[in-house]
Amino acid sequence: MRIYYALNGGIGYDMNTLGAISIDMTHASSQLEHQTLKGESYRFNYSKVFDSIDSQITFGRLPLLREKLSLVG
Repeated sequence: MRIYYALNGGIGYDMNTLGAISIDMTHASSQLEHQTLKGESYRFNYSKVFDSIDSQITFGRLPLLREKLSLVG
């Protein structure tokens, strides 16, 4: 039997004229027949809208892995 689950949560903050930032975390776990794989990732994003020139800039950091999904047990 195979079981997989993931839990994701995050928070964002609007800094008015400075733009907005957010961070989120994902935890995943997979149970296979004789092994369990677990891991977490964290991601950071920044975004700023320039209304005067009808443009937007966004920076994102690829997920930072706390642990790769690895064999446990």
